[in-house]
Amino acid sequence: MASVVPCGGYHARTCPLRLDSASVFHSVSTPNDTANILIIFELATFTNKKMETERIANCDIICGVNGTGKTTLLKRLLIRYYEAGNRILIVTPHPNEWSNVPDVHPTLRHHIATYTGWRRILYYDGCVDDIRQYYSNGVLVFDDARAYIHAQTNDFMTWLQISRRQKSIDFISVFHGLTQVPPQYFTFASNLFLFYTKDNIKRRGIYVDETDFVRIQEAKRRIAQKVADGDKYYFELINLDARI
Repeated sequence: MASVVPCGGYHARTCPLRLDSASVFHSVSTPNDTANILIIFELATFTNKKMETERIANCDIICGVNGTGKTTLLKRLLIRYYEAGNRILIVTPHPNEWSNVPDVHPTLRHHIATYTGWRRILYYDGCVDDIRQYYSNGVLVFDDARAYIHAQTNDFMTWLQISRRQKSIDFISVFHGLTQVPPQYFTFASNLFLFYTKDNIKRRGIYVDETDFVRIQEAKRRIAQKVADGDKYYFELINLDARI
C-alpha cells in the first residue's frame, strides 16, 4: 500500500546551484523549506532502508510538467546521495542540461566502471548497454527519460528490475507525464515524486496496484488544486514499495 507525503510551499526557484572542483553540487542560497525537502528525502531513501546486507536499491520516478521544480528537487536529492558516499551518473539527451558535470566520452565508456564523483552521458545509441555492462555502486539518473526510454529492450527492463539490486544501483527517472512512464515501471518502482501533470492516468490503472492507483489519482487531484490556488511547485511523495 502506498503512503503519501504532501510537500507544500516548495519554491524551486529560490535555490541556485553550482558545481565546485570536487564535482559536487552545493546550494548557494537556502530556501526556507530545505529541511522539509531533506526530511522527505530521508524518508524515501536511507533512513528506511534495511541493513547494508539487505540493501534495497530504489527505483524512483519524478514526474511533472515543465516549470514545476523537478530538476531542482532532483539536484537536492543527488546532493544528499553524494554526501552519503555515492557516485552519480546522469543520462540526458540535451547538451545544455547538466553542462557543468564532466562527460563520459563514448570512446572511453569503460571509465563508467571506475570514475568517482559526478559524470554525465549525453545519450547515444548503445549507451544503456554500456551502463549495464560497466556501472555499479551508485545512483543512475535518466533525465527527460521520455526521449529514449521506450527505445530500450525488454532485457533492459529485466535488468532494471533485478540486476540493479545486485549491482547496488539506485535509479531515478524523470518524466513530464505519468503516461510517459513505461507501464512496467509501476510494477517495481519504489517512490513517485508527483508534481502537476496534465495527462489522463486511467490508461496506467491496469499496471498499478489498485490501492496505489487510487492514491495516485487522489494525489493528482490535490496537486491540481494546489496549483490552481497558486502553489505551482507543490508535489507529493507516494511510496509504492512496502519494504521501504
